[in-house]
Amino acid sequence: MSTSLRPLGPLLGAVARSAAALERLTPLLRTDPPWRRAWLDRLAVIETAGAASLHSGGPVLPDDVRDVDHAIATGPRARIIHGVRALWRVEAERRPLEVDLPLLLDALGRTVEVAPDRLVAARLTSGQGAAAAYIPNPVERAATLVAFAEDLEDLTGGLPALPAAAAVLGAWAERGCGPIATGCWIAARVLARRQRWTLTPPLLASGFLAHGTDYMPRIDNGDWVIALANAVERAVNRAIALFGSMERRFLALDTAPGARRADVLSAVRTLARGRDSFDAVDIARASGAPERTARRHLETLMTAGALQELTGRKSYRLYGL
Repeated sequence: MSTSLRPLGPLLGAVARSAAALERLTPLLRTDPPWRRAWLDRLAVIETAGAASLHSGGPVLPDDVRDVDHAIATGPRARIIHGVRALWRVEAERRPLEVDLPLLLDALGRTVEVAPDRLVAARLTSGQGAAAAYIPNPVERAATLVAFAEDLEDLTGGLPALPAAAAVLGAWAERGCGPIATGCWIAARVLARRQRWTLTPPLLASGFLAHGTDYMPRIDNGDWVIALANAVERAVNRAIALFGSMERRFLALDTAPGARRADVLSAVRTLARGRDSFDAVDIARASGAPERTARRHLETLMTAGALQELTGRKSYRLYGL
């Protein structure tokens, strides 16, 4: 149903709530605390899980992404996760600029270059997954991408942030441009430009975790704008909560009792401020301490509330703020 033909109350309410959440996030994005990179990396882990879930049509959890990050998961799904993760590893160093054709092709290339398996690469480039159309002919797909890049300004011109992002994803899906992750990445950049942010936080696909059936992008559709607004609101509220919890843990690193080796504590601080997760081997390598010593210190810091264990398993533990 066109946005012009449906009651505007629910649509305006969803957009207003999401816009208010975005405004609450803005001050945090303008700060530069020591844990900023770790926070953005954790958001990227969750975003990757959301995008990979939409790709595969099945659940992918942040724990699955961490297993790929630490090379303890293999197979086709792991390569898809790795490909999606590549988008946001690069995005962490970029500022929100115009989305032009060279940037778009670079993003698609990074998504598939780490997935050498022919079947996996074909799935990524075709955009197969929940509610995703695709163009199987590479020449036709290239022409579609050129047209999409040229039309992007017309698609989003004059629209506020959330309707603009919805229009981008609607056109991306209906034209069959490519993988869902890349479409969400483009829409996130459009959202960041509209908000006048200095970076692009990963806050689109992650909002559909546990709500994958809501991901049905369509052009000029009020229900889709509502679904996207709700997803962004969920993602932003999660990001704000994570910022606060990671801040509390980072500050607790300075006062945590029992961390007797300064070299181990220094290694923990360095890794904790820059990464979503790390293990005892990472700390041992960074500090030169035995792995058993590193593990003991990590457990002490976790008990003191300065770190959390992110996997919930005993066999292989990952830690982070």
